[in-house]
Amino acid sequence: MLKVGEKPVFEEETEILVKNFDLKKESVIGNFTEYLGNDFRVISEEGKTHKLAFENLNAVSLDGLALEALTLKEFKNRYPKAYQVRNFGTKSDAKLIANVPDSLPSSLDYSYLFLKDKAELRLFWVEGSLIEAYLVFGQQQRGE
Repeated sequence: MLKVGEKPVFEEETEILVKNFDLKKESVIGNFTEYLGNDFRVISEEGKTHKLAFENLNAVSLDGLALEALTLKEFKNRYPKAYQVRNFGTKSDAKLIANVPDSLPSSLDYSYLFLKDKAELRLFWVEGSLIEAYLVFGQQQRGE
């Protein structure tokens, strides 16, 4: 189960997340609304959760383990059927490089895990350490 603190965060109804986590509306662009909380942000489309971006990986847990403590090796052992790609894209990816400014990383990994066939937990790793995690709901993540 995916949680922020002690509360489950796997929720398609944005209104429930706003209430449970006291999220504040940040912006509205067309059909999309962005809400901010202490540990994550939510992008909703017409009241349905589209994406949760986790900003404090220590506050988010997957099956009882904080994401910040999760290593790539442990993730592969726990979830052997999760999809993974190594050294995807280019090493000039500014978003990833910004997290390791002193040197170019030798390995960039991308993993995703389907959750309840409704969403996809996407994880980005640099040198085996998790640097970014977010949850995407709906069919768009599978290219359907």
